[in-house]
Amino acid sequence: MDYWKLVPGDAGELKKMLTEPTGLHVQDRKLIYKKKERDSKSYLDVERVKDGSKLVLLVDIESRERRLLEMLKIAKKEKTLKSLTEIKVEVDKLAKKVAALEAATSTGGVIAELDIETLTENLMRTLIALDEIYYEGELKLQRREQIRRVQKHIDTLDMLRMARERQ
Repeated sequence: MDYWKLVPGDAGELKKMLTEPTGLHVQDRKLIYKKKERDSKSYLDVERVKDGSKLVLLVDIESRERRLLEMLKIAKKEKTLKSLTEIKVEVDKLAKKVAALEAATSTGGVIAELDIETLTENLMRTLIALDEIYYEGELKLQRREQIRRVQKHIDTLDMLRMARERQ
């Protein structure tokens, strides 16, 4: 068992001092003195802790689980945001190609069926990628916006295909 000399300060300071030796995060521990948990903000001298007093440091499993769940939630949100950003960049590239085909058609140019099919396939793959993303709040709105954009470009390509078939 290790013993540390008590220095004036609060319980939070003591928890921080013990982070390295114990390998536990500050939020994952409870400090017990006289069978009562002590708040991290309470001062040890106010709690009547003196040199030689026995303090018990316990692992707070619930806090640890909450913190780990929060970290997982943040990581999932960051991954979803990254995926949406990548999809948005891809949709922007495909939108330029759709606009180029539209411009070529409006000036009387001939467009290849293969170009329309390839763009439609790429847009459909993007829709599938968007279907695999699920999140709440702002990210859900961003996902919906990208779905609408992709569907709009697919509709445009369908109209170009019908116009090409009429020629």
